[in-house]
Amino acid sequence: MLQGVSASTLFASPPVVEFQPSYTHCPDCGVELNVQKTPTRTVSTLHVGRFQARETFLICEACDRPQRSKELGTLVPPSANFGYDVMVYAGNALFLRNRNEAEVVAELA
Repeated sequence: MLQGVSASTLFASPPVVEFQPSYTHCPDCGVELNVQKTPTRTVSTLHVGRFQARETFLICEACDRPQRSKELGTLVPPSANFGYDVMVYAGNALFLRNRNEAEVVAELA
């Protein structure tokens, strides 16, 4: 019964999760931050599954310093599609459990 309650079976298409910086004002100069861009990318993690991460980048017009979401940064590296947990799992399978690439892909599927 619990296998039927996974993220991949609950959603027909990957859900969109919004990520925004915790700051609304620049931590250096105090100027209100403006939206620079809002890209969306597909991200896969072991504990959440596949989802669409929509990250809002804010920028300070005065000092030109961008702000990103810390929450998304704890799940997945910048510009990556697989979470840190998937990378650790694959590394452990390859180097500690002596699995080959095909076996690791089959385990993750």
